[in-house]
Amino acid sequence: TMGFVREALKFFRANVFKYVASMWKVTIGIFAILLAISLILLPCVDFLLIWMLFLIGPVCLFMASVGFVRWRVFSPITKQGMPPAINAPFNLEGWAGVVFWTFILDIAMVPIYQFVRANMHRFYARSLQRAYFARGIDKTWKQLKDGPFCPFLLLTGTVNDYVRADSDRAIHEISFSFLHTGS
Repeated sequence: TMGFVREALKFFRANVFKYVASMWKVTIGIFAILLAISLILLPCVDFLLIWMLFLIGPVCLFMASVGFVRWRVFSPITKQGMPPAINAPFNLEGWAGVVFWTFILDIAMVPIYQFVRANMHRFYARSLQRAYFARGIDKTWKQLKDGPFCPFLLLTGTVNDYVRADSDRAIHEISFSFLHTGS
């Protein structure tokens, strides 16, 4: 049985693992082709380029996560490095360093976590304000009433202290207008 396992590992090292190590090259090549196609089709299909640009970040994060897990789990057996960052095979000393520095980074983030989270909240609130208010400036109800471009006001809100019988969530959207209030 051990001879079969050794032969199988030798086969995988010789034939399969050389293709797995090039996953970054394949992904970058596919994205380059898709970006070129989306640039060519930009006059006809304008949203395709935006979709491709929005996909790049999550795909790179996914590929980095898969590469890291593959390096940690399979590299002690296959002696592969973690492309494109580390070409050295896995060793316990290096892994202890990764775990140590991750732990130190986590401890350093604890005191400033609320600050980082609050900055993200401020950014989100500012983005919403700039997106939904004219020139990012809020108006009073009197200014809205006197404005000629606001004959029908539609507001949305959330209700988070009421659970309907047909729902298991405690947060629901509600809309308010001059004609109707409800969901």
